[in-house]
Amino acid sequence: MDGVYQLTFTGRATARMLFRWERLSRLLEEHGQFLNSHDMSVFPENLQDSIDMLGDCMVIQNNMLDINATYREIVEKLSMPSSLKGISPIFDAHFTEVVVSIALRNAPTSIILTRDIYEIVAEKYEDALRAFLSCENARLYVVDEARLALAVTDSFLALSLFKDGGFDAQTNLMSFEESALKWGEELFEYYKQGARKIKP
Repeated sequence: MDGVYQLTFTGRATARMLFRWERLSRLLEEHGQFLNSHDMSVFPENLQDSIDMLGDCMVIQNNMLDINATYREIVEKLSMPSSLKGISPIFDAHFTEVVVSIALRNAPTSIILTRDIYEIVAEKYEDALRAFLSCENARLYVVDEARLALAVTDSFLALSLFKDGGFDAQTNLMSFEESALKWGEELFEYYKQGARKIKP
């Protein structure tokens, strides 16, 4: 039809690649230091290749004026999610309370803990663990090792990684883009495949 133009298949494919390249370039320019200084081997190859899906993310870092910036930001964002998928290689009693409260609201909640952290929770927080597992939409899994912390809700992704052999609790990468949420869910599913499900 006269006056109507559309891209060919190759044109659309090229446009998609250019969009991804532009998004990756911006990510590396803004947060390349964070990515290069942390252990990126925790991601499967396909998710390393699609790291551009994190999009316009931000790095939140503790500082002298706010030593709890990363912690507070995540807790605030977890106040009212309609769903949560998380991975944790560290223990925090307050996060345990937050996760249980989310599950008790009947929001779909799936958590992967490392074996060491699960043993701490099972021993010291038996009531909280029982309450969590009693929730219809709650799922708990255990893996031998996970060298990252992840939280993915219906509205944001938060990611913490290891650095210089230890967990970096001072820095957190956060994104609100739909593509980042999808990327985070794929990461969760990757670790879930090698996990053991804990039954009530």
